[in-house]
Amino acid sequence: TPLPDYGGRVDVPLGNVSIHVVIPPANELPHTMAGRDFLLLFECLDVSSVIVLWALLLAEQKVLLQARQTHVLTMAAESLCALLFPFSWQHVYIPILPASLLDILQAPVPFLIGIDEEVLGMAEQGGLVPDDVVQVDLDASSIVCDPDVARAIRLPQKQYHKLYKALAPFCRASGRQSQDTEGGAEGGDGGSVRGSSGGGGGG
Repeated sequence: TPLPDYGGRVDVPLGNVSIHVVIPPANELPHTMAGRDFLLLFECLDVSSVIVLWALLLAEQKVLLQARQTHVLTMAAESLCALLFPFSWQHVYIPILPASLLDILQAPVPFLIGIDEEVLGMAEQGGLVPDDVVQVDLDASSIVCDPDVARAIRLPQKQYHKLYKALAPFCRASGRQSQDTEGGAEGGDGGSVRGSSGGGGGG
């Protein structure tokens, strides 16, 4: 069965069921499973951290989302994928990583993975989280990554300010932004991520 054109739909027979295949219009905003919970990501991170995390994904880094609640992991991962529009994440994507797949953290490829507290403890105990993985703690509103990766993220000042202004009303307030700018990656407004291989940091 040939795929439909942009904006079209086709039913593909598969045994005794029919699978609906829909190709959205090329200029339509992306669908996200997050729905009403799309803003959960912005409630967890301040605006500088959201922008830097977005830039890290565009740069195809290894990103590990951490949270106690699996619901938060799923919604945050879906929201981040939607924010990449008109691009799409083409690499490893696991919103909730099971313990049986912990070895994937050492894969030499970009990934966006969510991990809960219990499985994260197992990964850290086994030394399975490499230094080049960007660790995003959604509960603590912090981003920790390798210093070289942090320094490489530089956003154009004009575009950074515009994006910052648009996102600020939806994000949590930053209580530590002025403390965490040293040694981090910056946009035009001092938004940063702490470059560190072992300590905490936030935007």
